[in-house]
Amino acid sequence: RREAHADGVADAFLQQHRQGGSGGDDTLRSHAGFRQPQVQRIVATPGEITAAMGMAQPGDTLTMAAGTWTDARLVFEGNGTAEKPITLRTPGYGRVTLTGASNLRIGGTYLVVDGLQFTNGYSPADAVIEFRNASKSLESSHCRLTNTGIIDFNPALKTTDYKWISVYGSHNRVDHCYLRGKNHQGTTLVVWLSAKPNYHLIDHNHFAY
Repeated sequence: RREAHADGVADAFLQQHRQGGSGGDDTLRSHAGFRQPQVQRIVATPGEITAAMGMAQPGDTLTMAAGTWTDARLVFEGNGTAEKPITLRTPGYGRVTLTGASNLRIGGTYLVVDGLQFTNGYSPADAVIEFRNASKSLESSHCRLTNTGIIDFNPALKTTDYKWISVYGSHNRVDHCYLRGKNHQGTTLVVWLSAKPNYHLIDHNHFAY
């Protein structure tokens, strides 16, 4: 019963943002309000995301097919522009669930990830979500993770050390996300520092126990 209540809290928190009730700074936030996508694609597998990004142009939107994505290693790599970011989204929060050995890599510039939910699984390698590409050779800049939940996404052993969100690069934003139930070693969210200022924004998120 407690888990059902907590899931309801997550749904309410994330749906409020999608309905425009979150308020706050609009930096890297309101792309969807003025963006006219050049192409909208439905993608149903991690491979289709990779293939679509090989052809994607600034302003394109990739919408993940509704359902459960199991053992999905998502690589969202490409380059949008400030006026026309490339977006990876779901049909609505809770419509796409990533389970099993799943994670996400965001690599490039002006990319937006909107509406994912990770639950009942674990990351097979490193953080659940990283702002760099899969080969770790390209850090992100001006990218955004929003309206996303990571809930009870834990490995079998509590001594396993990995982060849930690792922010690399510069000028990235993590906002209106819901993080709950981390019970293993490693920081929930970490910003990795370098010799240069990073100018990241971490705001309007809910960290639950």
